Amino acid sequence: MFTWWRRALVAVSLFVGAGAAAADKCELAQPLDCLQRGLALLEADPPDASGALVWVAKACTSKHPDGCAQLGFMYMSALGTAADDMQAFTFSKQGCDLGSALGCKNAAVLTRDGRGTKKDVAQTMRFFDLACQHDDVEACEIMGWSYFQGDNGLKQDLTKAVAALDKTCKLGNGEICNQLGVSYLKGSAGLTADRQKALAFFSAGCAAKNSDACDNQKLVASEPDPAEAGKVEAVLGQRVGKRVNIKVSGQAPPVGVEGDVSKQVEQAGFTMWLVIGHAKVVKSTGQAVELEVVSEKSEVVIDGKKVNHWTAGSKLTFEWK
Repeated sequence: MFTWWRRALVAVSLFVGAGAAAADKCELAQPLDCLQRGLALLEADPPDASGALVWVAKACTSKHPDGCAQLGFMYMSALGTAADDMQAFTFSKQGCDLGSALGCKNAAVLTRDGRGTKKDVAQTMRFFDLACQHDDVEACEIMGWSYFQGDNGLKQDLTKAVAALDKTCKLGNGEICNQLGVSYLKGSAGLTADRQKALAFFSAGCAAKNSDACDNQKLVASEPDPAEAGKVEAVLGQRVGKRVNIKVSGQAPPVGVEGDVSKQVEQAGFTMWLVIGHAKVVKSTGQAVELEVVSEKSEVVIDGKKVNHWTAGSKLTFEWK
């Protein structure tokens, strides 16, 4: 179940500890130092939110993206100032326009909740998308699950959902990697079953230290691929050299697999299957399959002549592993 829809705004978190030196640099129009000075005051004991607001505002005035994002957060959270949703949205959007992922994400939450601006689902998702483009993993996850569920007035869009969650996985969220892997393995949540995609997501999740993904990776890797194991009944068409044409009943085997060709024979009043060759599938179109004989099996020689087991119209089975 999607749990991020009601998440609160997020504050900037940068390296702090610059102290008075940061203030001096800020006066020399280095906005990052203004922001660091403001954050240092917020984390002081006791914190000085009013003083922090002054420095953060200077960072924003000098067009530091995260400075504006932090200023918007402070107005929303009443840190060093009275709560003001209009100002919160204005500065969050300004930070977003300057390239701050946090500014975009905060603007998305404010738009979603109708704070400082009217509720607008399309605008909300645009802000989340911008934050995701700036590699904000949480924004990508929010966007992905929102499109998957299609709730809160948003139309379901599996293509956008998978793209956003795929990026969430690539940004290091192992849990999302595992969830995508499970969906592809089972063919659930509207996705087409794809074992190879599932295994790739499990591998990515394991690399991100998700234990469930590691367990699933081992499990799937240890099991035979259903596409590489099976058995079909067929009727022999003709054989020319190493090439054999057969017509199968049921699902044709995939190109590239190898297996044994068995022929139905009758002997002493009972029917038996005799392996007559090992072959590889070189072409598979509908029920028409072309095999290449890799090796002969069960060769029989009578009076110096080999018995031809490859008789047109013979019933066959092709079993691959």
